[in-house]
Amino acid sequence: MTGKACISVTKYYDRNARRMGLKQRPVLIIGHSDRTDYVALPISRVTLQRHVDPEYDYPLEIADYPSMNLTAKSYVRAHKQFIVNAAEITKTICDFRFEYPAAYADILALVKRFQEDLQNNAL
Repeated sequence: MTGKACISVTKYYDRNARRMGLKQRPVLIIGHSDRTDYVALPISRVTLQRHVDPEYDYPLEIADYPSMNLTAKSYVRAHKQFIVNAAEITKTICDFRFEYPAAYADILALVKRFQEDLQNNAL
């Protein structure tokens, strides 16, 4: 599953309803947490440009990633890792690592840099 772009059921905060909700969102699986859980990165449109992190958000242009079936420019958010259970994955979009190896390597480099920065700033 590592390296695959998938659709996963994820929690989010619904500001209008003022409660947690569930939605399906694209994610990039970057590793295993344990036998049934994966480490994932959200893939998001980020509608307000001021919320784009210029250091850790990796842009995905529609034309450059046709297998992703994007409807808008999106970002792999390398600084927002989370755990997803295998049962929450509803569909595989593509093998991102195989189809876009350079982008996959760039994203993993961003994850590594974020983790290093996080550790350095925690001390």
